Amino acid sequence: MSFFALLETICASMAFALSFMAICLLALRRDPNGIYRPLIIFFSANAFIEAVSVLDAFPEYGYFENLSQIAEIISIPAFLLLAPALWLYVRGLTSETRLALTKSDGKHFIPFILGAIACSLLLFSPASIRNQIIGDGDGPDTAWIISITLMIVFIMLMWAAQVIIYIIALLHRISMYRTRLKDVFASTEGRELKWIVWMIVLLVATIFIMLPDLFISFSELIEFIPSVFNVILIWFLAIWGLRQMPGFIALGASELPVASDQTDNLSAFQSSATKYEKSALTENDTSRIAKKIEAAMEENQLFLDANLSLRLLAKHVSVQPNYVSQTLNGHIGETFFDYINRWRIDYAKPLLANSDETVLNITYDSGFNSRSSFYKAFKKETGKTPTAYRSFAKSKA
Repeated sequence: MSFFALLETICASMAFALSFMAICLLALRRDPNGIYRPLIIFFSANAFIEAVSVLDAFPEYGYFENLSQIAEIISIPAFLLLAPALWLYVRGLTSETRLALTKSDGKHFIPFILGAIACSLLLFSPASIRNQIIGDGDGPDTAWIISITLMIVFIMLMWAAQVIIYIIALLHRISMYRTRLKDVFASTEGRELKWIVWMIVLLVATIFIMLPDLFISFSELIEFIPSVFNVILIWFLAIWGLRQMPGFIALGASELPVASDQTDNLSAFQSSATKYEKSALTENDTSRIAKKIEAAMEENQLFLDANLSLRLLAKHVSVQPNYVSQTLNGHIGETFFDYINRWRIDYAKPLLANSDETVLNITYDSGFNSRSSFYKAFKKETGKTPTAYRSFAKSKA
């Protein structure tokens, strides 16, 4: 076994261990919302794939060669479970309701079923045919062998297309989810799922290296790189996936509400114009609600609550949350996130200009719960950092 082959085996063993550990932790974890169940599917499929990679390190032993060959065939459909499982997990994290799998979700598993059928034909073929297709065997290219070979190639291409489609879908989902977060929360730290974006970037890099290797033989060093990326990817998902809470879960609540039709809340990801076109609110209604919101800010300084959400604001002004959201987006012209942060920044400006309080203290006094979010929002609103604004204000005094 060469040096890089040994490192590949070590990486596969590490990825298998991480996946197995994650499966055990997920199996013991209370999951009333069903969000983490797709992760069990993902890690189970990946653990099997990594186990096959470890078996491939012992082809010189007849027993392992036969076992590895059978396991390799069975693992092919497992690849087709990874992307759908990841998608269902992210969908659960970004949904506003507790979702159950429906009949329409069966479409996500069609590639897996097709792959399982094709690989079953190969698995139950004579050993000589299996060895000729995926091993070192030799023989005439019969119609049966050509057919199965073409099916396996088709599955590989289908897997590549599947991954690309789901990557695009995941990026779109997260983008719309972040937009929706700003309609609901004044602070989005810990909810933005930045780690998933970095994981997708790593996945894309891995695919760009792996796909050509299916058709072109590269050096062992280049073939080793995807193994390293894969370990990092599994580590990312094992660590962050287990600790990430659903973005829309209510503070202090143990469960998300259940959708009445058990379907995804797509309205949460629509544009404002589409969302409110059937609303019963009139212009007078939105003006009245806007005055209530302004009073809550001016008189009660509700924006100073670091945990303020759309639901809490709606409860304070005794108006339904969707009507408050419509008023903010349609009448006032700002998302909840931007509206509350504008009030916080207006509150922070005189503190920066007329006091010697530290920027960190002013950050928390103004309702922000992190220095980074304060700096980002302040610069977006004023074009200056809080420190630069303080220096500018004091120089004018």
